[in-house]
Amino acid sequence: MIELLALSLWILFFANLWISRDSLYPASVFTFVWALSLTALVLAQGRFFDISGQTMLIYLFGALAFTFGSTWALTGSELKPRSFTPFTEEQNERILTVLKTLFFICLIGLPFYLLSVWKELEFGDPLFFQRLRELDLKEDEGRTLLDYVLGNLVIISLFVACSYAYVHKELRNVPFYYYGSILMFFFYGSAKGTKGNILTLLFIMLFIDFRKRGHVEFKKLGIIFGSGLTIFLLGLYYVNFAYMQLDWNLETLGYLGDTLMSYWIGGIVAFDNIVQHPDLYLSHHSVNRFFMETANKFGANFTLPSFHPEFSQVSTTQDSNVYTIYYSYYKDYGFAGVLFFMTLLGYLLTKVYAIASRENPVQVIIYATLMSGLVLSTFAEFFFLRLTIFYKMAIYLALMYWLVPRIRLRREVEA
Repeated sequence: MIELLALSLWILFFANLWISRDSLYPASVFTFVWALSLTALVLAQGRFFDISGQTMLIYLFGALAFTFGSTWALTGSELKPRSFTPFTEEQNERILTVLKTLFFICLIGLPFYLLSVWKELEFGDPLFFQRLRELDLKEDEGRTLLDYVLGNLVIISLFVACSYAYVHKELRNVPFYYYGSILMFFFYGSAKGTKGNILTLLFIMLFIDFRKRGHVEFKKLGIIFGSGLTIFLLGLYYVNFAYMQLDWNLETLGYLGDTLMSYWIGGIVAFDNIVQHPDLYLSHHSVNRFFMETANKFGANFTLPSFHPEFSQVSTTQDSNVYTIYYSYYKDYGFAGVLFFMTLLGYLLTKVYAIASRENPVQVIIYATLMSGLVLSTFAEFFFLRLTIFYKMAIYLALMYWLVPRIRLRREVEA
């Protein structure tokens, strides 16, 4: 059965490729990620629990719903990239000046952020990196205003890195800031021991590059894949398994490889536990979580479970607390919710894809951020759960690419 499901997703991928003639088409990206992941699960049979036919149908119809939404978005009125007038040299200079200012603000704030996060840790502790992992599992209760300000530097450093990823090949003297912004976000994003933030940035950078080129660049794909894999394995070794004090040898690499497989496809197996025993699990990643958290900040009193779901067994020796994108839709809304939300996502993401001009930094960065969510959909939902990032990104992009280029122009008109 799982072999048939994997084959169906590959057929769907090639169908989307034929429809769009483009591997950057959202439905092509989504079905490729899932076809590849399910193929990995086929090859790993015997190492993980089998998933039920009901769960396989959810995966199949979820992909079909996403494909339907994408195809629907391409029909009807003609969709083509919006016209965009490139910035003048003076406008680019103004954007870069503001970008450099934000870069140095984040750089100056980095040690203060690290000290605020690591204030409960001892630097001589042999399990220092393991303690970082525990920090990531803590809730954000009791945070001060300064903690919120410093915490927002994490988001700003991500946006700065995205902007430099867009311009680093066209403009002089940018590579230093480009690589510096990546390294800076690495420290910001991994300060609490999490590996997902830097992977998110790498995927965003990848799709920024692909969208500007207009096609997939396999050399770039290999570099990003190798970088991400290395960072993830190092994170596993120094954070997750620091307490084991493993030596670097072939046995350790095999152990890390098994764990990597568990992270990659474990969520696909773990979601079956949600389907089979929904009442045993809370709705940690509900699509309305952002709205309830926002309401609580304004005086409401909604009770929300921890953001981190409980673990469940995916094999006789491994467990997982990631449950794929479908966890957010199926747990609260059932099969109908899966069909609705996947169709909606396919439609909206394809609209963005269709109108995004490769010359427009705003549209390219938004497109790349959305595509990173599709790549990570075998882990969790990265659209409704990312609404905080999206609205902050909208403010950042509006200020950086709409307001900043126009400030000087208005002054010239008045003069």
